[in-house]
Amino acid sequence: MQSWDRRQSIVSLIGALSVFVIVFITIKHLQFSLWLLLPTLIVSGLFYCLNMRRYLLRRRWVKAPFPEKQRAILLKFVPFYRNLAEKERTRFENSVTIFLRENKITGIGTALDEETRVLVAASAVMLIFGRPEWEYPRLPEILIYPRSFDEEYEFSPERGDRVLAGMVVPQNGIVISRQDLLSAFRSSGDSYHVGLHEFAHALDLTDGVAEGIPAYVRAPKVKEWYELIRQELQNVREGRSVLNRYAGKNQAELFAVAVEHFFQRPDELKQYHPRLYDALASFLNQYPTGYVS
Repeated sequence: MQSWDRRQSIVSLIGALSVFVIVFITIKHLQFSLWLLLPTLIVSGLFYCLNMRRYLLRRRWVKAPFPEKQRAILLKFVPFYRNLAEKERTRFENSVTIFLRENKITGIGTALDEETRVLVAASAVMLIFGRPEWEYPRLPEILIYPRSFDEEYEFSPERGDRVLAGMVVPQNGIVISRQDLLSAFRSSGDSYHVGLHEFAHALDLTDGVAEGIPAYVRAPKVKEWYELIRQELQNVREGRSVLNRYAGKNQAELFAVAVEHFFQRPDELKQYHPRLYDALASFLNQYPTGYVS
């Protein structure tokens, strides 16, 4: 997440200047009063501000000092953040600020504390930190449940329903178990991470379809990516993978589970699934075990 998009700023400025120039030429040709240029200048300025509104707001937000309470939470629970250089920590903090400002996070049956809000944001930021130009699709709401839930969104399944720690509901947002989110950040050795998992699904849905091939995969690489995901899916189903068996459900789950493993146990993923590790490292522009092989 960028606090400023230079390319969009240039395009918006060119658009605003074009409006002004066209009106100026029209006024000169029709011999209207040059005083009409003043409202035209105002309209051109509004055109620029409306096009850049998102980034003007972001720039203002990140100028404020980052809250020490939030920094303490990141230092305590997020190894990814602790391992960053000072300049990169600032960029991470800016992204957390932007995420929290732009996304509505609501507690359902549980009090929403600062720790939970920051760890939700950290999950989202970690995933796209190597690609600051990327944006998640707009999510109406992120719902935080106190603990795992069933497919009817009940907290205490009584009919043997499959227990869920998180779920992405297209067009409706993300549901995450607070208990499982906190556990994921406190148990760094576990490959499971509900925050990374659900935001991997959100990233996958940038093109509106959850098929394990996010829209950000470049066109020449789509076929190669598809074949890799299909092969890894088969490996999981045949018991020849270190990925959690849940990855065998479909391609979307394979992608989300692979993302978790990439961040949580990168050395293991690189050792047993080097092609998958290299593909994710290149795609996310992050290299947790060092440079790609």
